[in-house]
Amino acid sequence: MKRSQQKKITIQARTIRFMRVVRGISQREAARRCGLSESAIGHYEQGRMDISGERLIKFLHCYGFLMEDFGHFVSGEKPIPVVSMRNECMSLLGQMDDKKLRAVH
Repeated sequence: MKRSQQKKITIQARTIRFMRVVRGISQREAARRCGLSESAIGHYEQGRMDISGERLIKFLHCYGFLMEDFGHFVSGEKPIPVVSMRNECMSLLGQMDDKKLRAVH
């Protein structure tokens, strides 16, 4: 299901991104492993597309995690650590329009 221009970064989307990054897998490599386009990986991680149960299983398999691992992060039992402060900041800046960027500056 596509949300198009809307972003809603859910705990599921954050968890999928974390799992990819912590394994050292680029979006390009994730796309190859999962049989998706690189932009689709970004859309899932940015909350522009909902993650179906089938797609979730595929991501977990491709990234080497179990559904149990996913459940621990989504439930908050295990917090999602910040893997790279620089990458997190760059990602947040990339989501801002020019008006918001000027305000931050």
